Amino acid sequence: MTLAFQRTFLFDHLPKTGGTALRLVFHELFGKENVTQHLEGRSEIWAVQKFSGFRVISGHFLSLIPNDDRGGRLVRLTVLRHPIDRAISEYFYWRNHSHHGVDDRLGAWAQRYDIADYFAARMNSGEAAVTNFCTRHFASRISREPGDDEKMIELAKQSLGQYKFVGISEYLHDTVDVFCWQFGLPPVAVVPHANVTRSRIRMSDLDSRAVQQLTRMNELDIQLYEHALNPFEQKKRRMLHALLSDRQSRRRARPVPKPGGRLPFSALFGEPKKKAASEAATHDITMMPASGASPPTPPPSPLRKFETFGDKCVEVTKVCVVGAESGTNAVVPGETVSLQITLAAHIDVPNLTAGIEISDSFGEVVFGTNTFLRAAILPLKAGNGYRVAFSFRANLNRGRYSVGVALHTGPDHSERCFHWCDRIAEMDVVQLGEPDFVGYCRLDPKIEWEELPKSISTPECDCPTAVSG
Repeated sequence: MTLAFQRTFLFDHLPKTGGTALRLVFHELFGKENVTQHLEGRSEIWAVQKFSGFRVISGHFLSLIPNDDRGGRLVRLTVLRHPIDRAISEYFYWRNHSHHGVDDRLGAWAQRYDIADYFAARMNSGEAAVTNFCTRHFASRISREPGDDEKMIELAKQSLGQYKFVGISEYLHDTVDVFCWQFGLPPVAVVPHANVTRSRIRMSDLDSRAVQQLTRMNELDIQLYEHALNPFEQKKRRMLHALLSDRQSRRRARPVPKPGGRLPFSALFGEPKKKAASEAATHDITMMPASGASPPTPPPSPLRKFETFGDKCVEVTKVCVVGAESGTNAVVPGETVSLQITLAAHIDVPNLTAGIEISDSFGEVVFGTNTFLRAAILPLKAGNGYRVAFSFRANLNRGRYSVGVALHTGPDHSERCFHWCDRIAEMDVVQLGEPDFVGYCRLDPKIEWEELPKSISTPECDCPTAVSG
C-alpha cells in the first residue's frame, strides 16, 4: 500500500477580487472542513504552522514570503482584478454596506462623496495603501523598503512570480477551469456568486474626472494587472490545446468497426486511465514511500529574511537587551527588561521615532511599538550620540525571541527611514521555577478561592452571564 500526502493551497485573498466565491469553489473541491475560515491580519508562517492539516489556507496575510515552500507542498495562489473596477466595487461596498461597518469613517465618506472625492479623501488622510494597493501588497512580501515606483513595480512582479497560480477576477469561470486543469482536479460545473456589491456602476459609466483620479492612484497596479493578464491567457490557451490534442488522440486510437459489426463499450467511451506516479506527482499529490518507510520530514519554517536599510543619516550603532535580575539577555517570564538602542545622529532631527519589534522563532511579531505611538519627543543634534531605552516586563512564554529596531520619522518608516534593522539582537525567556503556562503572553492571574455558606444554593457572580438560545 502506498501512502501520499497532499499539497496545501495558500490563497492570498485580495479584497474585492471574487475571493469569497472562490472559497466556495474550494469547499466543493476539497470539502468545507478542509478549508480554513478567512484569516485576517496574521502572517503566512503562522497560518501554515497553525493550519498545517488543511488543504486550503485562505486570508489577508501580512508577512514576507518565506524562502521555504514546505518541501514542494505549498502552492501559493491569488486573484487579481482590474484596479479601477476593484476601486468601484470597494466604493459601492462601503456606500451600500456601511451599516455592517468595519470602519465608520469609510462608510461615512462613501455616503457623502462621489467616487473621485472618496478616494481623494482617503489619499489626503495619509492612507498610503489606498494608492497602488496591489503593488504595495506584493512588493512588501519581498522587502519592507519598496523604494521608488520603478523599484516597487519590479519587486511586485518578482513577488507575483513566486505564486504558482494567478487568476483573473473578470474571468472567474476561466480562472476556476484553469486552476482545476493545472492541478489535476475535477471540473466545477457552477461558480457561485458571493459577496457581490449591489447597485454599482461599470467602468464605462465613470465620468472622465473619476477615471483620471483612479488612473493616477493606480498606475502601478494597472501595470501589474496587465503583467499578470498575458500569462493567464497563455495558460488558458495551453489548457485548450491540451484538451483538443487529447480528444484528437482518442479519436485516432478509436477502432473502426467492420461493416455490420459493433464496437464494445470500452472502445466507445474508453477505459479508465491510470495515472503514473510521475504524472500524479506533478498534479495534486506527492508520492511518499510505501508503508513501513519513514516519510520525509519537511524542513522547519525559517525566520523572515534579515533586512537592514535606510539612508543612515541617523544610524543604529548598538542594541542591547538586559534583564534587571539576570544582567544578561536570558530572562525569566515577568522579569523587567531594558531594551537599549544606541544611535548616532549625522543630521538635526526635530523629533526622531525609534521603534522596536519582538518576534518569535516563526517570525510572528509578538509585540511592537515606537516612540511616536507612545507620544515621546526625541530631538537630535548632528554629531551627537544618544541612547533610547524601552523598559517592559517580559511577560512571554519560554523561547528565543528576535529583536528588530527602526529609526525614522512619523508613525512608520514609510515617511523617511533612517535605519531599519531586523533581528539585530535576541532575548531568551527561560523557565526558572516560575509556574508554567501555554500561549504567548504571561497574564499572571490572581487566583482567589472561598468556600460558600451552605445556605447559598446557586453562587452569584459579578461577571456578565452568557445567554443561550
